[in-house]
Amino acid sequence: MDGTDCPINRPSPFDTKWFSHKFRHDGLRYEVAINIRTGEICWINGPFQPGPWRDDIIFQHGGLNDELMEGEMVHADAVYRHRPRCSTPYNQLFKYERELAHLIRTRHETVNKRLKDYGALRCQFRHPLHKHGRVFRAAASVIQIELQSDSPLFHVEYKEMIFLHHCLNHHRLNVVYKALRGNPWLVPDKYADEDGVVYLRGGVGRTRRASGTQR
Repeated sequence: MDGTDCPINRPSPFDTKWFSHKFRHDGLRYEVAINIRTGEICWINGPFQPGPWRDDIIFQHGGLNDELMEGEMVHADAVYRHRPRCSTPYNQLFKYERELAHLIRTRHETVNKRLKDYGALRCQFRHPLHKHGRVFRAAASVIQIELQSDSPLFHVEYKEMIFLHHCLNHHRLNVVYKALRGNPWLVPDKYADEDGVVYLRGGVGRTRRASGTQR
């Protein structure tokens, strides 16, 4: 999941709510998500004014967060680090998980790039703003057809994992991860016990085992 901005002509009167820091000009913001397994677009939300609507605020208030099922999470960039149900570089502490998440985000940026291949979304939009959402979704629909036919995204070998939440102890994180049975992707064998559970020592010399949710 990620947010993408599209430039527009500066509305009159001037209002900083339209300003996008991503290209330092007025624009509209959309929330876009793709399916990790298939690489196809599965969610579009917007448009929003970039000023008051940061990517993480859109997700939390009326965005994809409201559509997630119990135990479901999303991969996102560091902007979402304070939002629940988001896996970001701040809580991906193992190299294996970071590499996988990097591939997923890179593939998502490919979708954003294909959207911007359309001049109406890449250049300043000079038509009434209420039409911009229709243009964006029309472009996304064409891209979706391409993804399902002759131009799919590169494949990511995604493997299920269980993410166990962080325990905060004396301002240190006691992090516990559990790999699924037969899944060596997240945790190397040398760090796991017989049950596949990994204990990382915390700030007071003790270890804790936490419960968590699947994603």
